[in-house]
Amino acid sequence: MGGTQSWVWGVMYSPTGFVTAIMPIGGATAADGGDPIGQWTFRLAQAALESDPKWRATDGNYYHLPPDQHPKQGLQFMWSVLQSTGWDFSTRSAQKWELARREVFYWQPKGDETAAFIARTKSEDAVDFWYRNASGWSFNIVKDLKRITARTMVMHVTNDNWLMVANAERAAGEVKGAQFVSFPDPLAHYGVFRAAAVNPEVFKAFVEDRAVFGAAGAAGGSRAGTAAAARPAGLNK
Repeated sequence: MGGTQSWVWGVMYSPTGFVTAIMPIGGATAADGGDPIGQWTFRLAQAALESDPKWRATDGNYYHLPPDQHPKQGLQFMWSVLQSTGWDFSTRSAQKWELARREVFYWQPKGDETAAFIARTKSEDAVDFWYRNASGWSFNIVKDLKRITARTMVMHVTNDNWLMVANAERAAGEVKGAQFVSFPDPLAHYGVFRAAAVNPEVFKAFVEDRAVFGAAGAAGGSRAGTAAAARPAGLNK
């Protein structure tokens, strides 16, 4: 993901001067491995993928089957789990059921039940998302953040239910001179896509290298991650 990748590039390439500025928006320096709630959420997503009968029958090695027999319901289940927490809870609870049920997972959907994710997952692959979810279990670069010499501004959504804002603020505190900006958004984690519009002057000032506001919060880091789960047979390629 882009925010996380910008942190990694800062660690890897700013000491040489190749990267001169980074702006992680909603990224993580110790994804699920250092965030118990995030890990809980994405392990549920992982279990949803693996619960698909077609996944279980093939142990994730289904590419010999025609595409219409790939484990799409596991993907639909995964998105239903994630989207229940991806948005702000108060925003979700204000939705009418007629809208919400399009994102609620059913093994045997009727009418428009699960419709949003049935459509979405037609072009998605379960193994791809298995790897994406699993990548967080051991990812942790907190101890390396002091290597970053690039100008750094960290933007984060205050009410992000996946990547906690306190973790992002601590990460910013590990980088000398880093600036930290947070803002609430009804879309919670998905508010990252509106960060520049919510903070246009702050965003522009950093890009133009004329930022004048305060530095990041307290220093500190997240814990090391747990070991990754064993790969299903289909993922050993």
